[in-house]
Amino acid sequence: MNALEYGRLTVSARSVGLAQACLDHAVEYANARVVGGNAIATYQMVQHLIADMTVNIEAARLLVQKMAWTMDRGERANRAASLAKYAAVNAAKHAAGAAAEIFAGYALADEYPIKKITAYVNMLAVGEGTPNVQRILIAEDALGIKDANRHPVRNRLRAPDVE
Repeated sequence: MNALEYGRLTVSARSVGLAQACLDHAVEYANARVVGGNAIATYQMVQHLIADMTVNIEAARLLVQKMAWTMDRGERANRAASLAKYAAVNAAKHAAGAAAEIFAGYALADEYPIKKITAYVNMLAVGEGTPNVQRILIAEDALGIKDANRHPVRNRLRAPDVE
């Protein structure tokens, strides 16, 4: 379980990074792409997609930071790992889909990075437990069926205290 925690931390952090990349590219493209005499960034549907991406990414980033903080303290982090992985992968999948909507047909073109980013998002989604596995772990923990933090912490290197 300790190895899974580390794996889920890296997958979660990478997923947040990919989601952020989707947002960054979508914002740049939306500001540059002009349709009907206006940048598509001025259209509410594009703004809604950008707003949802932004909120999902920030929430996922905070859960990943909480997971890393928990692990740095030498505490059990299986619960935090499932929450972070689930939120981060969902944020990344949403961001990739929203970016694809903003880019429209260009999302499939090799000239734009969204095609490649989406492939990475889909690959990371299944690593260290699919979103459905995380959902089950989260639900069983919340319902009291199985304590997510029931496994002992072993061989974890603890970050030195800094004053």
